Amino acid sequence: MAFLTLLDIAKRSGNDTSLGLIEEGVKTCPELTKIPGRPVAGIEYTYLKRTGRPPVGFRAANAGVESGKSTYEQVRALMYMLSGIVEVDKGVADADPQGPEALQGDEASGVAQSLMEAVGAQVWDGTAADSKGFQGVKQALDPGLALADGGRVAKADTTSGGNNTSVYLVRYGRDGLAFDFGKNGQLELSEFRTETKRKTVNGVETAYPVYTADLTGWIGLRLSTHEAAMRIANVREQDGKAGLSDAIIAKALRYWRGRAPDAIWMNRTAAYLLQASRSVTIMSGAGGKPTGAVENFAPMPTEVYGIPIVITDSIGDSEAFVA
Repeated sequence: MAFLTLLDIAKRSGNDTSLGLIEEGVKTCPELTKIPGRPVAGIEYTYLKRTGRPPVGFRAANAGVESGKSTYEQVRALMYMLSGIVEVDKGVADADPQGPEALQGDEASGVAQSLMEAVGAQVWDGTAADSKGFQGVKQALDPGLALADGGRVAKADTTSGGNNTSVYLVRYGRDGLAFDFGKNGQLELSEFRTETKRKTVNGVETAYPVYTADLTGWIGLRLSTHEAAMRIANVREQDGKAGLSDAIIAKALRYWRGRAPDAIWMNRTAAYLLQASRSVTIMSGAGGKPTGAVENFAPMPTEVYGIPIVITDSIGDSEAFVA
């Protein structure tokens, strides 16, 4: 089955309302436009995660090699219901000069954006972001296992302290990171209906009419093998330390195995630290004198060693230090 983004699936389904909401929401959630996924008929399935490869080797004539087979772990992949409720005061909506549909659309767009941001946070922080959602990449990578022993958590050059962020190297697809979109990938906005909203104000129950709709879909995240992701932890600004640099990323890549990463994910703090760590010399004229008209500061980084950088607001700046 082909891997698609949620936007691709919405275009294929022909649901103009859902497509418009997704197009608006993913502007703040690149996870749903960069990480591919598959529409799944139901809301769960099982698959085999490879945990070991068969042995191979050269052999002499009339001599054998060790035989064996791949080892696998059976994993139950679950999708989780993602939902948002759109509520608009009927009186306010009906008074809109453009009609009630205008305010309904604005509120639906806001709910969709919040929903996409929730997905982004879940991708990296998993159940620490929302206990009712899927496991994230950070949770799948054991910080206690050394890189030399197959660990997938590298560390920046900072020393013990708070307010850290992380950078993630990932590859996508069947042998990497991918979404599962349950119920054939349908993220649907229901028709607006009129309901009575009740709330208690100063001990008195009040009620008023609202237009209500719900935006609902099923989504899960699959990391087919731990080799498909790596985390660089302890990234933050600290005097005398880079926090993040090409060298720190290169050190992490030293322990990468298999197909190369498709992207390096980071937030704006990490991107700034990488930018600040890069030196640049600006020369002017035949004499080779530096010009004073241009600040000696590297441009915003877009890639590292040919691997594109993706900036996201979904990775936070308040992580604990990984010793």
